[in-house]
Formats: sequence, C-alpha cells, structure tokens
Amino acid sequence: MTRPRPPVRRIALAVALSVLFHYAVLSLPRTQPLHKDVAPALTVRLEPLAKPAAQPIAQAVPQPQLAPAASLQHKLAITEPHQAKAAHEPAPSVTPVALSAPPADQNQTNPGKLADNPPAELSSPQLNEVPDGTGLTPPQAPNALPKYAQLKFAVYKGSLRIGEARHQLEINGDQYTLQAVKQTVGLAKLLSSYQSTQTSRGKADDTGLQPMSYTEQVIDGSTRNLSATFDWSARQLHFADGGMAELPVDSQDSLSVLYQLSQLSLHREIIPLTISDGTKLAKYELEIGAHEEISTPMGKLRAVHLRQLHTGEEGFFEVWLGLDFRLLPVRILYTEPSGTVLEETVISDIFISDR
Repeated sequence: MTRPRPPVRRIALAVALSVLFHYAVLSLPRTQPLHKDVAPALTVRLEPLAKPAAQPIAQAVPQPQLAPAASLQHKLAITEPHQAKAAHEPAPSVTPVALSAPPADQNQTNPGKLADNPPAELSSPQLNEVPDGTGLTPPQAPNALPKYAQLKFAVYKGSLRIGEARHQLEINGDQYTLQAVKQTVGLAKLLSSYQSTQTSRGKADDTGLQPMSYTEQVIDGSTRNLSATFDWSARQLHFADGGMAELPVDSQDSLSVLYQLSQLSLHREIIPLTISDGTKLAKYELEIGAHEEISTPMGKLRAVHLRQLHTGEEGFFEVWLGLDFRLLPVRILYTEPSGTVLEETVISDIFISDR
C-alpha cells in the first residue's frame, strides 16, 4: 500500500517559518553574560624621568639699620580731661614769656593715645643696649633728661577745671632754660584772673640741673616779682629784697626741683631736698611711695608717688613721676594744712625730643 505525499503548500509554509525564525535569532544584539567580570586591558608605557629644575642661588638679604636710640621721641596728642563744664572752652593765649616752638628739623613720632589698660607690671621701661663698635649712639638711661620737652597740664580745684599750665625745658650744651606758665581759664578766669610765670636757668650735666637764677612773676590784680640768684662759688643764695642764705649742695628752686627728681635715686625711703621759692630757702623731705596707676586726660599712666613729709600745722605737696616718660612730673597736688586740696595739676599732653 502506498503512503500519500504531504501537500506541497504545507511543506512550503514550514520552510518559510523556519527561515523567518532563524533570521530573527541571528538579528538579535549580542550581549555579555550578566555575571561575567571582564578584566580591563593593561597598558604599560616607559618614559624618561624629568630633569630637576635648577635651584636659584640664595642672595644675601640686607639687614635693616637700627635707628639710634638717642633719636627716640615721643608725641602724644590727646583731649582735655574730666567731665567739667569748662572742658571744651578754647585755650587762651599763653603768657608774657614766649615759649619757643620745637626746632623745625627735629623728627617726631606719635605713638598715639595710651591704652586704658596698661600692663600690670609697674617697673620702669628698659631700653635695648646697642653693641659696641656698631657706630650707633648708645641709648640713654630711661630717666635721662630730654634736650627738649613741652608738658601741658590741666589745673583743677575739686572736679572743676580752673586753669592750665605749660612747661618748657630746653637744654643747649651745658645750659638749660626751664619755664612754666600757669593761668586761669574759662569761668574761673572771669571770677578771678590769675597768672604766674616761673623761669629757671642754669647748668645741665650728667647729674641733672644746677640752677643759677630763678624768677617768678605773679599777676592776680596786682603784680609781684620774686627772684633768687645761686652763687655756687661762694655757696650763697641772694634774694631780690637783699636777703641772703647759705647755699647747700644740690639746692634747687621751686620749678627745677620737679625735673631734678628724675635724676635722684628713688631706691631710698626718704629724699632730702633744699628748695628756694624766691623768698626763702627751706629744707624738705620726700617719702618715696609705691608705683601707682593714675587717671589723666591722656588715659591711665604708670607713676611713682612722692609725698612731702609734714606736720599737721603746714601744707604739703605730692608729685607723681611718669614711669614711661623718663620720670618727668605727670601729676602735682598741693594740700592745705587743714587737709583740703588747694590745687591739682594733671598732665594732659607731653612732647619729648633728644634733638
């Protein structure tokens, strides 16, 4: 028995479906297996090392030149003190005795207003020493008297500012001139006008000031003139009224003593002084007190306190020397025998120069 042949159409359809299936499979994109790690290609390249850059030859750096210590100067410009009503009144013209201006060629420095909170240590400042052979001027002692100084003071009675005082010191060679002018200002001047001019002249050396003459003129409705001449060779002091007194060594006048205190040893408890006010010569003793911090129109200043020893039957004075200003006077207090403060003088401006 013979098997019948499949229909031709079925065979053609099957072949066509097979071709289409294989074509579809072969057309799919090829992908890598999901979990197969493919190691990256490793490339090695050899290159020559770079030559090191040439180092520049170091050049000597010039050292700064130190300024001579003798040219140290101070200029402090500040406002008037205390909350007094007359504090902002214009300053009057100064005195019948002209105070010359500082030399025009001198250099000036202005450290500015002092800090309100200075260091707690109240010792005198020390200057750095300059090695020998440098050709520089060696520094002076911290309390050496300057060649030129101007000091301005505010004068108070209680809390009221009643006047001002100006001091000027000039040392030329072995000679000095010291002037002080004090006068009332503001409302106090309208109530009671007062003006005094003190002048001290003499020799200056390493030991300080040695007065040769002292004069004082006081104008307060009337005019009074006082004077004293120091004859050191004869050891006599002569007054304008014809009086005379024996002149002890190291005697001073009422003005020069304020600056001579900076040249005395302050390591003792008591300093003996002989002072003339133009009418007499009297002996005093100053007790050296502690270092203090005082309030001034310039801010808080460090000072050493000196107080006149006295009995209850006489007035006395006290003076504070500025530790940062070569021990120049920065506060002066005059007290009556009753204990009432007669007058307080407080530094308000200071200029110091060694040229």
